Amino acid sequence: MADVVKAGWISFVGEGGEYTVKPGQMFIRDTKLSWEFSCSASFSAHVISVPRHLVVPRVNSVRVLDRAYVTDAGMPEVTFLLKVIEMIDESVDHLGVSKSIRITLGDAFAALVSGIMSDCWGMESDAHASMTVAAARNVIERHLDSRDLSPRMVAQRIGVSLRTLHRSFSVSGHHRPPAREPRLRPQ
Repeated sequence: MADVVKAGWISFVGEGGEYTVKPGQMFIRDTKLSWEFSCSASFSAHVISVPRHLVVPRVNSVRVLDRAYVTDAGMPEVTFLLKVIEMIDESVDHLGVSKSIRITLGDAFAALVSGIMSDCWGMESDAHASMTVAAARNVIERHLDSRDLSPRMVAQRIGVSLRTLHRSFSVSGHHRPPAREPRLRPQ
């Protein structure tokens, strides 16, 4: 389950911990765990239910589901998820809800929620981290003389967040990008 709080607050207490989720936050939890909750009188949220069997293959371990996740609803993946929900709300009367549409939406929501969970807890596959580091090194080598060279610029050039770039170097065993070698400039 994923709850994106629009107004008020909601508190969850259970085996997975104790959380208070405020407007602008998203809370992801496994309903297989026992949760008690309370909310403010003005509480309003988008509630998204994603079948567990669609999430499990997309995360590194079933144990990942033993945790709860709280993230900012402004996160790009959450914003995209909310835009998809808006689009569905606007077009459901015109499209109907066929079996193939339900299957496609289930897969899409599972992929988005799994990605959000991965970003929240820093889960990164070794292969993805290695590819990210290789791409980053390539950009670094091509721009060694550039005054604009920075981790942020590298992340933008390879199409990942700054956080993902740093995490990829950490996961792959490289704790930071290679230092610039001093270059002799003609005088």
